[in-house]
Amino acid sequence: MLEGQQAQLAAAIAEHVHEKRYRKAAQMVSDYCGLNKKIASDNQKDWLPPLQIYLHWLLGNNGMTEAAQLLWTPNQFNPHPQSTKDVWKLFDEARTGLIMGAGSMSKVVS
Repeated sequence: MLEGQQAQLAAAIAEHVHEKRYRKAAQMVSDYCGLNKKIASDNQKDWLPPLQIYLHWLLGNNGMTEAAQLLWTPNQFNPHPQSTKDVWKLFDEARTGLIMGAGSMSKVVS
């Protein structure tokens, strides 16, 4: 889980993505990373690459929670339960693992 400014940035980017403001989200990534690239249109070819690179960066830099929040809305997935954190810890620390009966883990049910 990220902290401080990086966590706030990830939350803001996720909010823009979920509200379908992809160009704004991509511009935030570009500005924060110093890419000096203006995302000039709403064309997917312009905004998708920076968001994909950012998602991969999150996944590779202890940002599993933030990556999940970027991919899914709070109504679809909750990354905060301890069981979810335990699974992510398993991915980081073990070469193999067995997770039984976790089909509904972290899914939001109403």
